Amino acid sequence: MERSLNSMGLIFALTGLLLTAGPPPASADQNGSGDPRGIKNFLTKHTIIYTDKLGAKNSIYFGQFGSFDWYFPCQIESGAWKLDADQVLHLSYDTSTFEPKKYKLARTDEGITLSATESETKLTAEILAGNKLPLP
Repeated sequence: MERSLNSMGLIFALTGLLLTAGPPPASADQNGSGDPRGIKNFLTKHTIIYTDKLGAKNSIYFGQFGSFDWYFPCQIESGAWKLDADQVLHLSYDTSTFEPKKYKLARTDEGITLSATESETKLTAEILAGNKLPLP
């Protein structure tokens, strides 16, 4: 009898744990990126480094809370970033010197391809963990 009461107590305890555990984890690929962490999480706390059309190295560091820092030769600019469900990266700058930009993202063997949505510009960028400067 004591053994069956202990078994019943264990069953109640396990049932209580299952009920309080909450819903199952969300899908690993919530934004369709194919990356189990999702592409937004892939960009967060990472730097992309690319060469612009004039041959200068540029970098963009994507902060954890939606901010970014763009370093281009001898200048730094900041702003906010977001990634929509269609994998379009939106960059808005803290100053009016630069117009907001949109890039369609695609992952490649070389890193990430950024295709400007308003022009034919297409860049291939290397992606690195952390905040990096584009050293020659």
